[in-house]
Amino acid sequence: MRVKSEKKSAKVKSIHLKLTVLFFGVITGLFLAEMSVRLLSERKIIILDDSIQADTRIFSATRNYTHKPFSSRVNQLGETRTSWFINGLGFRDGEYSPKKPKNTQRVLALGDSLTFGLGVEGSESFPKILEEELNRNSGLDKFYEVLNMGILGYGPIEYLNTYLEIGRTFKPDVVVVGFFLGNDSLDSLWFDINRKAIFLKALPDRIVSFSISEFLKTHSLLWIFLLQRYYGWVETQSVDNIKLVFQNDVKGHMLYDVQIDPSNKYMQRSWTLTEQALNKLAYTASKSRTNTMVLLLPTKEQIIPGEWEKAKRGGHIVDERLYSDSAPRKIMMQLCQKNNWNCLDLQDQLRNQSDLESLFVKDDFHFSKRGNEVISNLIFDYLLKNNLIEYQKR
Repeated sequence: MRVKSEKKSAKVKSIHLKLTVLFFGVITGLFLAEMSVRLLSERKIIILDDSIQADTRIFSATRNYTHKPFSSRVNQLGETRTSWFINGLGFRDGEYSPKKPKNTQRVLALGDSLTFGLGVEGSESFPKILEEELNRNSGLDKFYEVLNMGILGYGPIEYLNTYLEIGRTFKPDVVVVGFFLGNDSLDSLWFDINRKAIFLKALPDRIVSFSISEFLKTHSLLWIFLLQRYYGWVETQSVDNIKLVFQNDVKGHMLYDVQIDPSNKYMQRSWTLTEQALNKLAYTASKSRTNTMVLLLPTKEQIIPGEWEKAKRGGHIVDERLYSDSAPRKIMMQLCQKNNWNCLDLQDQLRNQSDLESLFVKDDFHFSKRGNEVISNLIFDYLLKNNLIEYQKR
């Protein structure tokens, strides 16, 4: 028995020794690799991407990315400077409890940069203006919350996944989907054809927690180097949807898809994916007795006469149909009717406003504070007119 015990003890010691040697070997290897990267970087033999260190996005396999929780930054859009304050869920809004307070009605806003409020302060985005408007004019003993879950670059598939993963846990009474007619359909195609690349890009943030990754970005050039090489490889796995749709004519893209032949199989695919995502969102919401409305957010070319000429002077192959006969608007109106969606088309109401230029951020297509105020008023009227929310004016 004593001999067996001694053999067992010796075996344990041998394993401990091997693990210790392995541990210090790994540490030494990482240290040498770190020093090598630092030396090569100092001598400009390798160039490190500074944007990786400053990037506060957390990549996601289902939503492309989210913002770092509880972060803030100052953003410059042309001459416009604004502040971003991100809540604990990664959205530009305040904190809300998943448990809906008593006597509270909730509106959930999903969308891209136009819903997010790029170019204006958070309080000047149409979801937050709507929240203030609902509470100011209410004659009921109720409180109204409007949760802004818009994220830059999102499209219909990300809207759906945001609702499924987070939005519905807040038990909204209404979901407002801000659909940008300029590129949201193409965003559906981009997400679908790049699912593999999106998944791969999200792997580091799934394997290493963001807090640890952020620490390493600050203190380790080796980590930045590895991420840079990895993201570079992932980029080779992605497909450019614009080149795919427009046969490499990258000038005729996004806002100008009115010029696309309706028989183009990729454009047809993009609208099919869009319809599927919005239908699933509306159906899933209805199972929880949640109403859904789709907000058709127009391009600047749809609202200001002659704006299309600027695009043409810039080399795009476009014409006045960008203003008079928007193809994305027509297609979306058809989908709204076909699927019986509650849709609010903003084109005509915005055209009827005075000083159309003031509806937009200077030299940009995002809506200004005034533009967001007009949009909020139109949503407010639509919600009440169609009984999508329990409300009574004072």
